[in-house]
Amino acid sequence: AIPFGRIDRMAPNVPPAPCRAEINLDAVEHNARVLVDAAQGARVMAVVKADAYGHGAVAVSLAALRGGADALGVTTIAEALQLREAGITAEILAWIYLPSDDVRAALEGNVDLAVPSPAHLDTVIQAARRTGLRARVTPKLDTGLARSGITTEDWPQVLERLVAAQAGGLIEVTGLMAHFAHADDPGNPVIDQQVARLHEAVAQARAAGLACPVNHHANSAATLTRPDDGFEMVRPGIALYGLDPVGNLDVDLRPVMSFTADILMVKRLSAGQGVSYGHTWHAPHDTTVA
Repeated sequence: AIPFGRIDRMAPNVPPAPCRAEINLDAVEHNARVLVDAAQGARVMAVVKADAYGHGAVAVSLAALRGGADALGVTTIAEALQLREAGITAEILAWIYLPSDDVRAALEGNVDLAVPSPAHLDTVIQAARRTGLRARVTPKLDTGLARSGITTEDWPQVLERLVAAQAGGLIEVTGLMAHFAHADDPGNPVIDQQVARLHEAVAQARAAGLACPVNHHANSAATLTRPDDGFEMVRPGIALYGLDPVGNLDVDLRPVMSFTADILMVKRLSAGQGVSYGHTWHAPHDTTVA
């Protein structure tokens, strides 16, 4: 377990904080194995964005890889480079950056980049030309979430440019990706619509000459409820940390973070005594509280 909130260089006369968030890396490894089994042969990209949801990106990434994850997903290029600096050599995909950003550091660090718009493709191609390095890219399509992602209208032109850029040695298209809007609501008809749209886009890309070997749509909920969607990778996040993404799944996920605290004091309360702001809780009988 890794205790959070500890000050390593604390003065000897300063007491530590009485509360802790503890991270169980064995639970991360266990959950990764559960997700690998659920993926039924598809590769698993463990999402460790935002410092692994506040659990510690490097330690969680290593535990997830020990549990069988094949790749790591982050939001920013800085997050990806933090993992590279820690010596992690696994495949890493970063998917949030500005079209105005200089992404050369990602190419130099062997970090894959999502391409969610025509402007982002411009950015990546420019970086490839400036560095002389071929960029590994995963075009991100908007299949219905309506956030970032290449629109249906832009896709034909972007596909044409992807084919030309790969033929010119500037990029390698690893596959296509998208993100669900309703995966935590199994049976919602939008899920099937989104799956069909990504399959259609993959078929179009392959017909145009792009191999697109590894495509992915599934988040935690879809990984656990739709293992037969037919894509080559899944991208679980919250389930890796032990939380049921749907709320009623019979899945052996183990919570990774636990909160503990030292007791500062105890006191006796009489029946009916209200406690704390607004007295939203009243003692049902004479009791002891900590």
